[in-house]
Amino acid sequence: MGLVVVTGIGPRVGTSFVMNEARKAGLPIVGEKFLDEWVVPKHNPDGYWEVEPKTVMKHLEKGTWDNHIVKLWGVFVEAADISRIVVLERRDKKKQLNSIAKVMWDELQLNNLRHVETSPEEFMDVSIMYMNNTVSNIPDDIKMHVYSEDINEELENILTFMKGGLSWV
Repeated sequence: MGLVVVTGIGPRVGTSFVMNEARKAGLPIVGEKFLDEWVVPKHNPDGYWEVEPKTVMKHLEKGTWDNHIVKLWGVFVEAADISRIVVLERRDKKKQLNSIAKVMWDELQLNNLRHVETSPEEFMDVSIMYMNNTVSNIPDDIKMHVYSEDINEELENILTFMKGGLSWV
């Protein structure tokens, strides 16, 4: 299987940037620029490149994403089905939390809601715990961990790593 996954330890780590760069490089990505009415385009004007969560299992079971790159939050895939995974993480958790809070606030305003049940800190803690548990089961030889602060310097390495997981390249 040639499924390449882009994911992150919490939101606001650069997954959308990496997906857009893969798209611009001509790599086969799965995802929509702006998936639903919840997103605030000003936070990622070049797109989020995400998939509808409720369709993930269907596509994975059918193999329709073979030889594609997909951004997944929480890896719903068995390690044996992944050819490569790029895991992004921010070193500066305070900046990440501030960014999460700002985006949450703008999404609430866009959708005329007053509050959300989960704080940015709680959201981040759950995301970190879940992703660390999930990613720890992925073999090191198919995993690339990159800090968000290093994405620009590592971009060519990231794209080359992802290409190596696509059997048609």
